[in-house]
Amino acid sequence: MHIVNKKIKNILLGLTLLFVFVGCNDQKSKDAKNYAVFSGHVQNYEGSIYMLPNSSDTVTPEMVLDANGFFRDTIFLEKPMRANLVIQQQDKAIRRLGVYLYPGADLKVALNGSKPVDNISYSGEGKEIADYLLAKAKIEEQDKDLNPSNMVKKGMTITPQEAFGRAEKQHQQLVENLKQHKTLSTSFIASEENELKYLNIDKLSLIVSLNKDSNENLELELPKKYQKEVANIPNDLGDVYKNSRSYQLVLIHKKEEHVKKVKQENPQLSEAEIVFSWLHKIPNQYIKNDMALTTAFRELDGFDITAEKLKKIYQGYLSIATNQEHIDMVAEHYQGKIAIAPGQPSPNFENYINYEGGTTSLADLKGKYVYIDLWATWCVPCLAEVPALKKLEKEYHNTKLQFVSISVDFKENEDGWRKMIKEKKLPGMHLLADNANNSKFIKDYKIPGVPRFIILGPEGEIITPKAYFPSDPKLRTMLNTLDI
Repeated sequence: MHIVNKKIKNILLGLTLLFVFVGCNDQKSKDAKNYAVFSGHVQNYEGSIYMLPNSSDTVTPEMVLDANGFFRDTIFLEKPMRANLVIQQQDKAIRRLGVYLYPGADLKVALNGSKPVDNISYSGEGKEIADYLLAKAKIEEQDKDLNPSNMVKKGMTITPQEAFGRAEKQHQQLVENLKQHKTLSTSFIASEENELKYLNIDKLSLIVSLNKDSNENLELELPKKYQKEVANIPNDLGDVYKNSRSYQLVLIHKKEEHVKKVKQENPQLSEAEIVFSWLHKIPNQYIKNDMALTTAFRELDGFDITAEKLKKIYQGYLSIATNQEHIDMVAEHYQGKIAIAPGQPSPNFENYINYEGGTTSLADLKGKYVYIDLWATWCVPCLAEVPALKKLEKEYHNTKLQFVSISVDFKENEDGWRKMIKEKKLPGMHLLADNANNSKFIKDYKIPGVPRFIILGPEGEIITPKAYFPSDPKLRTMLNTLDI
């Protein structure tokens, strides 16, 4: 069980839920301290607890549980900040619980049990806001169909009309919950009113977008009472952007809708080109810097990438960015991606344990094209690709394409790795990386998580550092361009 801080990984994965600075004059008057203390005790829980910064100019300290499940850290800050406590259980279910810290706060959290929403409590300075945010989380838990992340991952599971009605009902419950917490500071209430407003707008807009994605002929609009409000949402509210995660999501949704529209008219344009062009028109530089940063990291890690495309993305980013820390981060990431661009020699690995016996090195695979599958026994998305991978391996069995699956399981789980390969009759060559996710091969390819697929040429040259998944039809199109 651990608490970690992984700023760059947060950007790469697009994890989008943590620290956002919020102004709060009346809280500042309560205590002249320039720090907050966040501490806690975790019991009877198997999994990970961590906080990752949301605002790209915010860094949080690393916090580690001791042997008895206690943690304590001092966070220096001049302004109050929102946070989410991200709780990831062994079954991979993730919960995000709101936390709000300000100068002088001394918030204590106690977690006991496997259901965080039901088994968490707060005490100390800052308890009132934490209790409100917990009550808010419980309301949102009541209708998981309306969780934006669930809607994106699973698609719409209810009709648009039902979704609109349930979204309106939930919004009213959230507004009423805020009204019932009468002891909250006036500035927090004002900030939270903005948060709830934009949260509702984002959900409604997402309902429309997802339904249209699944049915291009569907004529669907927002409820009339929101149409004008959504149409007139400004995209340059820098202070609101910092304070409201929901406003950030609204702008992200507007950006995505703009990309779809432009792509229909100009399919030859890349998403990076469209987004950077859109950002040039936003007058607020803070918003430009933040959205350009996440766009650059995502696009530099894209499919069908080439050195030329990498350079174009990097130059597009530099045409917008003014935050030097961001620029340095993107420059480092860009140089790392150039080193593994198509045509470059692949990073090496040596003496990985081979399921069939002995060890295998990358040099042993020369002479064939290699489709590398990076996976783990605990990775649900990895296992979801197994049927497609089996079908693909059978289809290309008598060709010059070698299928190699490299597990990033820990050495301690070698028996579990071997058992899964045997039980699921997984095809191809199977290797076990020498140091799980920290293996040099994984780090050299700058892989933030599995599954990940790589294609190498007969001489060990990189064909693509990020190949399509076996279930993606575009993979066969790519493979059929090779001399296999």
